[in-house]
Amino acid sequence: MSQKLKSVLICIIGIDGSGKTSVSKLLIDQLNKNALNFHYAYGRLRPILSKPIIRIGNFLYLKDQDIFRDYNSFINKKKEVMNASNILTKLYVLTILFDNILQITFKISLGLKKKNLICDRYIYDTLITDIYPYFDIMDQNFYAIINKLLTLIPKPAMTFLIDVDPIIAFKRKNDIPSLDYLSERRKLYLELAKKSGMIIINGNRSLEIITNDIFKIICRRIDLCQSN
Repeated sequence: MSQKLKSVLICIIGIDGSGKTSVSKLLIDQLNKNALNFHYAYGRLRPILSKPIIRIGNFLYLKDQDIFRDYNSFINKKKEVMNASNILTKLYVLTILFDNILQITFKISLGLKKKNLICDRYIYDTLITDIYPYFDIMDQNFYAIINKLLTLIPKPAMTFLIDVDPIIAFKRKNDIPSLDYLSERRKLYLELAKKSGMIIINGNRSLEIITNDIFKIICRRIDLCQSN
């Protein structure tokens, strides 16, 4: 079956341990078996330009803190620092966002000129993982920031939030600081998904079932696939 749409961006997001990367790759295989041409992309920040700022900030303000040894102490200290210094906060946030936007531009915006992409994580994951947990609330500015960012980078045709119980996610990976780390971020993801119209997928099941559910929704929504 010939492809009907070009340059489709579909994003898979969620907390650590939700299966984003595995589902993204399984989904690409399933779509491509239906005579499509989807490619993998990674959309969350890999610190490059922002790396010196992060390291300097950690050295100056968090050198006695260890996110794995005592997550609550770490996050409380980082919140204290971020909310106490307006200049430092702006520098931190703007550097991270600029770094991520630049990476998305080269890896995703340019890629979409020639191919469809399944994006493992996106700007949402950077905001929720690296920025908003260190502030007291997710207010309306969060959504204003997202809307502004989506004028600079591609807006996904669909975004799927794989929502998984933090206990299950915590057991899947050995590099997660704590259950609190996951629980806080899950709450932010769910709030974002509900307010932004994202598609929430039950992530407590097998990766194959999750992938098949997403595949069927994609087929229904944008009519790319053969009937399954």
